[in-house]
Amino acid sequence: MNVEEWYKRAFVITKGDPLYKDFVHDVYIKIQRKREPFNDSYIYLAICNRWLDEKRRKKEETLNHSPSFTQYRGIEYDDYGLDDFEIELVKALSEGYKLKEIAKICGAGDQFIYSVYRSIKAKVNDSK
Repeated sequence: MNVEEWYKRAFVITKGDPLYKDFVHDVYIKIQRKREPFNDSYIYLAICNRWLDEKRRKKEETLNHSPSFTQYRGIEYDDYGLDDFEIELVKALSEGYKLKEIAKICGAGDQFIYSVYRSIKAKVNDSK
């Protein structure tokens, strides 16, 4: 199979991820270094794994990100319509805690904390 077919398959596997060609590139370089025989199934699986690795990496970066909420210190939270939990989350973020750290402290899932964070951002941006 030629590289164009790999690109088409990678586009489908990654659901149109803009980096799909990079994943094919990475896989191609990897198999060239190994110099072992391979088949199309191996290529598809390798592309899928490379894409999943990238998704995990991005998720980890997002959850380890410490958004800057220092500009919200001392504001009236009622102006933004935040509930008690959202207010506490903003306070923790303004103190420098990361989303992943907050999730661990709260005993909540990473995705839950991240969805609350997105909700806060939406409320704050809508009120501007």
